[in-house]
Amino acid sequence: MIVIGGTQRSGTSLLTTFVKDYGFNVGTDFWHQDINGGLESPIICNYISKKMNLKEFPFKSFNKIKHNTIYEPEIVIQKFSFLLMDSRFIKHLSVLYPDLKLLITQRNEDKVIKSKKSTPEREKRFKGDHPILKQSSKELKTSKRKAIKEIQKRRIQNEQVEFDDIINKPKKVVEKLNLLGLGIDLDKSLNIFNRIIDKTKITIK
Repeated sequence: MIVIGGTQRSGTSLLTTFVKDYGFNVGTDFWHQDINGGLESPIICNYISKKMNLKEFPFKSFNKIKHNTIYEPEIVIQKFSFLLMDSRFIKHLSVLYPDLKLLITQRNEDKVIKSKKSTPEREKRFKGDHPILKQSSKELKTSKRKAIKEIQKRRIQNEQVEFDDIINKPKKVVEKLNLLGLGIDLDKSLNIFNRIIDKTKITIK
C-alpha cells in the first residue's frame, strides 16, 4: 500500500487528485471546495481514530461525510495528509499495512501554518480540526522530525517530494511514484498534471 502524506497544506490533495484522475481508486470522492482540498482516506482515518481513541478525528464532521463505496482490494494508494504530524501515526499505519510505502510531501512549516489561515474559509474549516492537529510552526517541525525518525527506524520505503516540485516539476513526482512501484506513464501523467494544477489557488508561495 502506498500512502501519500506529510502535513496539511503540503500538496497531498493535489497528488491524490492526480492519482485518482489517472484511474486509481483512492477510497473516497469527497472534496472540500472551501479549502481546495480533500480525498482523505476514510479507511486510514477511522483506523487511526479507533487505535488512538481520537474522537472526531481528523475533524468534527468527518464521520458524517458520505464517501463513495469502498472496495479495499482495489485500493493500492491512499491519502493520509497528517502522516508527519504525530510519530504514532507511523506505528499504527505500519501495522495496518505491513507492505507500507510512503510518498512524503515536504513544505516549510511556516508556510503550512500561513496557508491554513490564508482565507476566512480555510481558517474557519481548520478551527474544527482535532486538537492533535492544531500545532504551531515550532511544534509541527518537531513532530515532523520525530515522524521521519520513526519511518527510518521501521525501515519503511519512502520517497520525498517538495511542495514547489509538485507544482513546478511534476516529472519528479512521477519518478518518485514509480520508484514506489506505481508504474504510471510519464506522458499521460504530465497531461493530467497540466490540467489539474491551478497556480491561482496557491495562496502562500
